[in-house]
Amino acid sequence: MTWKGRFWTEFWAVLLLGCLPVAFSYWYGNVAELTKTMDSLLSSGFIANYSIALSLVFFAVAAIERFLWKRTEASRSFWAFVSDVFTEVGTGLIVFLRLGVGAMIAFPTLWFFVEPESFELKKVVHFYMGGVFTFFVTLLVSYGYEYVKIKWRRRPWIDSSLSRSASP
Repeated sequence: MTWKGRFWTEFWAVLLLGCLPVAFSYWYGNVAELTKTMDSLLSSGFIANYSIALSLVFFAVAAIERFLWKRTEASRSFWAFVSDVFTEVGTGLIVFLRLGVGAMIAFPTLWFFVEPESFELKKVVHFYMGGVFTFFVTLLVSYGYEYVKIKWRRRPWIDSSLSRSASP
């Protein structure tokens, strides 16, 4: 995927995962519901650390599968399985970042529309700056994840065995 395509994918993911829950929690609830939603979107330190650890393990497993020679079919199958598992669970950091970006951008925007008389840009500029910076971090992590998933995870031994079995 190109950087432009990744940008728009992340933009919509941030909107759907982070911005809309903040807006809906206020519109369908009240300030107390908004506070609970913000607390849940900006999760605990443990969840953030766990998500980072799973993402690091994903990249390490992908590197092992890609760059270390596996002698037997059994070892190749084992590493392919481990890599498949961590491909699924390694996206936690990306989801966590998307939620945070959405919350950082949605909260001051909601404030601007709900209480424009008390809104002051100098009070919320750090939210916007943090949101934009975190969006670009999310973009980089997401692009790196896609690159590893698509480019590193090619399995020539599987592809060649499939093409041999398909031929007459």
